[in-house]
Amino acid sequence: MINGTHIPIKAPNDNSSSYITRKKEFAITLQAVCDARLIFRNCFVGFAGSVHDKRIFTRSYLWSEIHRNQEKYFPHNQYIIGDKAYPVLQWCIPPYIDRGNLTVIQISFNKNVSKMRQIIERAFALLKGADENNRDFIEEGANVEVVENIEINIGDARNNPAGLAKRDYLCHLIA
Repeated sequence: MINGTHIPIKAPNDNSSSYITRKKEFAITLQAVCDARLIFRNCFVGFAGSVHDKRIFTRSYLWSEIHRNQEKYFPHNQYIIGDKAYPVLQWCIPPYIDRGNLTVIQISFNKNVSKMRQIIERAFALLKGADENNRDFIEEGANVEVVENIEINIGDARNNPAGLAKRDYLCHLIA
């Protein structure tokens, strides 16, 4: 699963307004990928709290590395699950966006995706509640990135036909 969460900070001296979240708090964003055991497999941190998850996603090292060698990260047609902020790709499956036109099967798929996505929310809750001596859920050697004026943008962040077809296939498998 992939998602972003805000990490509270004190107001920075430079560009402080860009660090204000929709909840009117100062924060940086942590993007993370975790597995079903609540183990963080990739972390990307440092963008201002006002930056959208999709923009952070397309600027991350994860994004560029996957575009360089998708099979290395997602062998056997594997994928990560995101929320509706993420694009539909062969390796990233978000729920259908509900504009009042979803089928019963698509609604059921979205509910299942939502249940699965609770794993990343739980992992974030554990992270934010953990003390310095209890960080076993961060895999040793996990890829942790800190943003430093990064401007990576390899590949297209729009929904792609292969990803849309894969999501439809998965939707019908669940049904």
